[in-house]
Formats: sequence, structure tokens, C-alpha cells
Amino acid sequence: MGGDVFPRFEDVMLNVWELSGNVSCLHFKIQGTREMKVKIKQWNGVASWLWMANDENCGICRMSFNGCCPDCKVPGDDCPLVWGQCSHCFHMHCILKWLNSQQVQQQCPMCRQEWKFKE
Repeated sequence: MGGDVFPRFEDVMLNVWELSGNVSCLHFKIQGTREMKVKIKQWNGVASWLWMANDENCGICRMSFNGCCPDCKVPGDDCPLVWGQCSHCFHMHCILKWLNSQQVQQQCPMCRQEWKFKE
């Protein structure tokens, strides 16, 4: 190890002691060297999310569950997924439109069972 040579990722062992608040401290050891202590003065967290549904797309609008329905501009809490007791899943806005269009009996658009929201 010399000069500007960076260690391979698999050669670095990290132990994170505190990864919250304003200051973080971690210890790491590069194979064949002594342990070093690094003080992190600032860090930015990054997160991602996705809906855990039994399908990838809404059965009504055919849009991805990780996106939003055609009526919404951004995915998230304003465009949630809802499940029926039959276990089919749809964007909330899509199933509400579908149910409002049903004249006699409100049925699941996939299996035609009577639609009841799963609690």
C-alpha cells in the first residue's frame, strides 16, 4: 500500500459505532495495516422505498405500483395502494373510480368477487 493506491472494498472492515446525530465515528482496518479511527463531520443519508404488493402493476391503469396512478403527479402517500379481501391490489384512485362506475354490485375488476377493502 503506497502512494495513491486505494484498497479494495473487500479488504476494508468497517465497524460503525454511531451513525446518528451530528458526528459519527467509525473504525476501519485495511488488511495488513493497523486500525485507524476516522471522525465523520458531515454525512447525508439516502433512502428509497417501494410498495410491497403481489403484482408490479395496477390491474386497472396498468401503471407501476412504484409510480403513481394517471391522476397523480408524484408517487407516495397521496397515491396509496389498497388491497381487497380477495388479495388483489390497486392504486386507491383507480379502484375508487372503478367502484363508482359499477351500477349494481361492486366487484373486483380482476376476479369479479364482491369488493371489500382488506382491513
